[in-house]
Amino acid sequence: MLGGVLAAVSVAALGTAVRAVADAAESAEPEEIRLQPLSQRSVMLAADGSRLAALYREENREVVPLAEVPQVVIDTVLAIEDEDFYEHEGMNVRATLRALLANVESGDVQQGGSTITQQLVKNALLTPEQDVERKVQEAVLALRLEDQMTKDEILERYLNTVYFGNSAYGLQAAAEVYFGVDVQQLGQGEAAFLAGLVRDPVGYDPFAAPDAAQDRLELVVDRLVAIGQIDEEEAEQFRAMPIPRSPGTSSCCPSPRTTSSRRSPASSSPTLGWARVSRSATTRCSGAG
Repeated sequence: MLGGVLAAVSVAALGTAVRAVADAAESAEPEEIRLQPLSQRSVMLAADGSRLAALYREENREVVPLAEVPQVVIDTVLAIEDEDFYEHEGMNVRATLRALLANVESGDVQQGGSTITQQLVKNALLTPEQDVERKVQEAVLALRLEDQMTKDEILERYLNTVYFGNSAYGLQAAAEVYFGVDVQQLGQGEAAFLAGLVRDPVGYDPFAAPDAAQDRLELVVDRLVAIGQIDEEEAEQFRAMPIPRSPGTSSCCPSPRTTSSRRSPASSSPTLGWARVSRSATTRCSGAG
């Protein structure tokens, strides 16, 4: 009974917030949103061109173009974080309502509800407060950003911005820190693990909280089965996959599978497969964490 009342109140509050977003978007003067260039690490090279070390202060990041990210990684991140990314215009009211009701019923924050565009705006432009005023501002900026950038531009920026824990910002650094490979060598198993970190990279840190990281991986795998991205046989392989326990040491080698693209036809690129390439210790980013 109480849960139903809270849900009704929450839905009413959501309706008020949506109206506020619409009013703000219509009344405010359009302003260009300027995202600051992403900080990147410095790389020390040997005389033969091989990499000796990667230097950074707080953010270990190497920006990679979206075209270099395997399709299976893109599909998996979208499935977990924003499966309607290529359909909405920056704000997904349906997903927000679904998350709100799930959180009320559970009494905890089980689902986020924010789109990838909203997450990008929050991380790049706003403070971490969670009040209604800030959420309205986040939604308005997300709608404007969608008018200013293409979907692929937003997704590329997001995948290079998002924090995966242990000083790893963006997919390239995460691939190195957790699996010791370049982003192009990530497969479905690694994609499932990394997509699971986005929600709470500290709470699901495999080095500090391996049990929580394993539980999160299994939840992501269950989701991928539910949407048909992988089958149950593959899911069992990924559930049994050893999670990373130290920087750049874990690997898994499941058999290849082609996944369906969730991206717009104009932006599709072929899946780069699940081939794994060994990398020498000098090419890994050491000390990330």
